[in-house]
Amino acid sequence: MLFPLVWMVITAFEHERDLYAMGFPLWFHEPQTLEHFHLLFTQTWFATWVVNTTLALVYPTFTIPFCMGLMAGFFRAVPPEIEEAAWIDGCGVAGSA
Repeated sequence: MLFPLVWMVITAFEHERDLYAMGFPLWFHEPQTLEHFHLLFTQTWFATWVVNTTLALVYPTFTIPFCMGLMAGFFRAVPPEIEEAAWIDGCGVAGSA
């Protein structure tokens, strides 16, 4: 279960030549490097993407429960006579086969 995480951490610190070298991939043939992190933070929009993802996760965390509360309140306000009229007209319980 932890193998993908370990693989990601190890390969993040390897030189690019080590990544393509034939042999045991978890072995460092050259000194470890921070080259990939430098590239990530200086030549990409990674920080912006992290902020956007955080905002996208926070938004549904608050809006979904709010909308569910609104819908529950609406369905509780529907009079039972409407449901009884639907049964008389032949409508069954939702979800039954």
